Amino acid sequence: MIEEIENLIVPSVQASIEHAVLSAGFPWYHGTTVDQYADSRFNLKQGTNPYQFVHQVPLDSLANNRFFGVVSPILDAVRAYVKRDIEVLNLKVNFLPLHTDASHHYPHVDIGLCPGQQIKSLVYYVNHSDGDTYFFDQTGPTERTSLNVIRRVSPRRGLAVLFDSDIFHASSSPVQSDKRIVINIVFKLLD
Repeated sequence: MIEEIENLIVPSVQASIEHAVLSAGFPWYHGTTVDQYADSRFNLKQGTNPYQFVHQVPLDSLANNRFFGVVSPILDAVRAYVKRDIEVLNLKVNFLPLHTDASHHYPHVDIGLCPGQQIKSLVYYVNHSDGDTYFFDQTGPTERTSLNVIRRVSPRRGLAVLFDSDIFHASSSPVQSDKRIVINIVFKLLD
């Protein structure tokens, strides 16, 4: 399941989120698009693995994190959309700067083996940009060494993509826009 959700949150909140993550005081840390040492069954080295800036939100103090006020409207909208409560398993913001290579990055799954659990991922696009998200024809784990693209989603501020966390997917760097910023939320559906 891969589902695009237009305007998950209202435009005024979209603008405030974009403003917050682009503010001078927002903490960014250097990283790569995928951990290059991760289990190869969940992370295929097919594509590129450029640097990006990351803000990982610590879940043990989520409600006390100054960024929580920024993302809480997204979390509330997700709960309303799926009509269930959720348990957030991972929450981070990724900033990909302008790059010369338009290739997709390493395909990966957000969560490895979780049999019987309903684990979902949401990619929320913070800004208008190029740098599509690619979805592939395989779920993890896999022993395959190559995958086929089944869908591409272009970033537009306010657009969210909801999908099963075990679907292989990959980001790509912007080659025309100066930045591509997304909020990634991995969550478990609760009964």
